Formats: sequence, structure tokens, C-alpha cells
Amino acid sequence: MLRIECYPVLDGLCVSVAGVPLHQVLDPDGNGPTRVQRVVPLATIEAMGLDEALRDYLVDIIVLYPGLLRYALS
Repeated sequence: MLRIECYPVLDGLCVSVAGVPLHQVLDPDGNGPTRVQRVVPLATIEAMGLDEALRDYLVDIIVLYPGLLRYALS
């Protein structure tokens, strides 16, 4: 399961992407749940708009951590 959460913080918006095995046990390689968090600065949201800023940060996370996508199929 791939879980994406967004919530406000003092200086912007926190974007959290977590990959969790559906069966909640370690995979054969010994890897457990994985979580990546980024804060979208308020200035970026004001300059780009909320939708575009979120899309930009989510694409960055997926590109930098491609292993997260395997959780979407588990």
C-alpha cells in the first residue's frame, strides 16, 4: 500500500509518502515500511499554487525514491 498524507505545518505543508507492505511483515530482502517526508514552503505554494506545488513535490519524491512505487502493487 502506498499512503500519501499532507498536513499543514508552521512554514508550509508537510507531504509524507509511506510505503507499507499490505501483509505488515518484512519482505524477503528484510526491508520494512519506508517513509519519506518533505515540507513544501509557503513561498512555493504562493508562487506555484497548491495543486502545482504538491504535484511537483510528489514527482520529486517518486523520482528520488523509485522503490516506493513497488508498495503500490503490494
